[in-house]
Amino acid sequence: MSAYAAILKDSFREAIASRVLLIALIGIVVVLLLLAPFGLSTDKAIELRPGELTRPEALLKKLTAGADQQQTPAAHLWSLLDDGQQERLRRLLTPNPEESVSRRRGPRGNPSRAEILNQLNGLLTRNDFHDADSWKNVPLSDETRQLLDRSDLTQVEQQRRNLLLLAAAFSGEIDIYDSNAISLTYATATIIGPLPLTPREFEPIFERVVVTVVGVFLGFFGILGSLLVTAGIIPRTFEPGEISLLLSKPVRRSWLFVTRFLGGCIFTLLYAMVLVAGIWLLLGLRMDRWRHELLWCIPVYVFLFMIYYSVSAIAGVIWRNSIVALTIVVLFWLGLTVIGTTQRVMEDNLIRQRGIREMTVAGPDLLTVDGNRNTYVWNADENRWDLIFEVPPDSQLRGFVQRFLASDQRFLPVYDTTADRILALQLSASRFGGLGAPQLVAGSAAQDWVRQPQGRVPDAAPAVLVTGDGRVLLPTRQAIYQFNGQSDQERRRSDFLGTITGGLISGASKAFEEVNSKKMPALGDDFVASLCPVSDVLLMYSEGKLHRLIPTDEGRYVPEQSRDLGSPDAGVIAAADPYSILGLADGRLLVINTTTLETQHEVQLPEGVLPRVCAAAPDGSGLAVLTHDETVLLFDGSTGQPLTWRIPESGHCTAIAYSPGGTLLASDGVLAVHEYDVSTGTRLQSWAERPGGAYQFYQYVILPLWTVLPRPYQLDEFVTYVMSGEKTVVVNEQAAPPGLVNRDSLQQDRQTFQPVSVIRNNAIFVLVMLILGCVYISRRDF
Repeated sequence: MSAYAAILKDSFREAIASRVLLIALIGIVVVLLLLAPFGLSTDKAIELRPGELTRPEALLKKLTAGADQQQTPAAHLWSLLDDGQQERLRRLLTPNPEESVSRRRGPRGNPSRAEILNQLNGLLTRNDFHDADSWKNVPLSDETRQLLDRSDLTQVEQQRRNLLLLAAAFSGEIDIYDSNAISLTYATATIIGPLPLTPREFEPIFERVVVTVVGVFLGFFGILGSLLVTAGIIPRTFEPGEISLLLSKPVRRSWLFVTRFLGGCIFTLLYAMVLVAGIWLLLGLRMDRWRHELLWCIPVYVFLFMIYYSVSAIAGVIWRNSIVALTIVVLFWLGLTVIGTTQRVMEDNLIRQRGIREMTVAGPDLLTVDGNRNTYVWNADENRWDLIFEVPPDSQLRGFVQRFLASDQRFLPVYDTTADRILALQLSASRFGGLGAPQLVAGSAAQDWVRQPQGRVPDAAPAVLVTGDGRVLLPTRQAIYQFNGQSDQERRRSDFLGTITGGLISGASKAFEEVNSKKMPALGDDFVASLCPVSDVLLMYSEGKLHRLIPTDEGRYVPEQSRDLGSPDAGVIAAADPYSILGLADGRLLVINTTTLETQHEVQLPEGVLPRVCAAAPDGSGLAVLTHDETVLLFDGSTGQPLTWRIPESGHCTAIAYSPGGTLLASDGVLAVHEYDVSTGTRLQSWAERPGGAYQFYQYVILPLWTVLPRPYQLDEFVTYVMSGEKTVVVNEQAAPPGLVNRDSLQQDRQTFQPVSVIRNNAIFVLVMLILGCVYISRRDF
């Protein structure tokens, strides 16, 4: 054993003596010293930030309406604006049609939103912002009351008080969910601050920056430098003079090879320890973020180096030339990069974008929706899916904008049996950034599934609901609307006004009628709703509370009861009688009694697995949940108990739905849909288009190579996982601008990260390479 320890010690000395290591360590220390003065300071927020202005168009309406009111916050704030400011805000309500499209940019770069923010933040600095009579009927928080009781407020405290008053007056339009503000400092000076981001919005950006810095300096330059230094260790070991001396000692050839391999890893270990430990100390001492999980980067990146070094080591044994070994490992690196990139690009385009994500049975036709929100109908004559219900070419939400801005919105055409048509919500961009009021669109087989605008909904709605007698309902945060239809002239007027104003003015008040009582449940932006097909009872879930609304004889919906589920997370729901299914972001699946709202059965998903879609049979005979790891869980609709039978697609299923007859439809994620009788577990029929050449190339070439070869890039994802602690990663978040992706929505396309399988798959490759090296040198004469 002492002989192997001596060999390992020689490798350590060789790493220490390396000038490359010395230069690298000096460079790391210099960079860390330059970064050391950077820091973050946290103070109370005194300005309104873009992400907190959740409903800018509604706030603008209320504010401009203050001109006709008295002793209200809107009236008082409107009176504080000068004539020029009032005119600019009024002009936002009646924009120039030529400017309306060009001004739609993003949630943070939008000039209309910025104008509103600037006006409001300017008012926050005024001493006469608060008027006791105007705020007398507005509920105030304890912090606000304490500040109002004081007469010795500083300018900062006064702005803080005014901000709280503003949020209280417009609670439906402003959401200050984090009172802290962050500033970037260098030494004692503030460089940028306060940042226009809430701490919750800043945290993922901060994690992304840290992971990127570590990945670049350690994952690329560090490993590349380590390979340059260590490429010659194995070839030198098996040179005639060196190997004869080593074999004269009581050592085995195979163990000699393994020991020298481990000795070569010392360089990366030293480099990683200095870099990661330095960043860890800076984050803790300067930014008060002691991210101990960052220290996991040391073994992770050493393991990443071992993947490439195992190839270099076996090449060095065979050719005994450091240049050849380094060339082969670089080619191996490039090959893995090409295969991994090809796999990700093809999976994104063929599976996520073109693959089936939603299904609807529309009379005799089966419709599917892909990841790009394109709708298809099955063509039985030619055994293929035909594109229908196409989005107009002039739609604002296409391509990149739709993919990110509307990624948390479910697109599912609903079949209206009474009118023999499908209905859906066509999203539109708001003039103030983000999404505006959607447009209700319809299509039918009789009209070749051409998308026909029906009118712009007064507010954002998560789904179209159709009652048993054919009434079309659209639930929103503030009201439940019933679509009554409109004439062609009214529809054209509504569409024109909605287009030029981004939904701010729709002109569709006659087409949509409120059918709710005055007392609506308090709902958040991410609320979900579902309608029982038999009883027409409406279930709504928002921020941990489940609400049951029942229809009256006059057709209006009134809240009957509510239940607090003790979890403020987002959810997905499907209602039926006698039981409904609710999936929560904490991993719980609840089978709920639709009448009493009591939990009949509860299932806890594995850690990190989240529900994506809930479905219920129209007759209540079955309930199903599809998770983000493409697993399907089934429940008996009559008892609420889980079923042990699993559909063959479970584990790679991307869409589920129930047919009107209660059979289950499931897609394999490519171009096939299968129908099952859950009671017998038999497949009834299939709709499958033969995949084209691109699918076959992906399935028979890229996927096998990707499965067999190691995946070093997944170790970068491992670092992201240990930094954030999230086992489900939003697929498009890294490519989206900060704050554009709603991480809390369960409708976001996610991947479940499996850290154990990542380590296992890459470790198997390293072990196989070491075994091959040991076998080769044990049978070779040196």
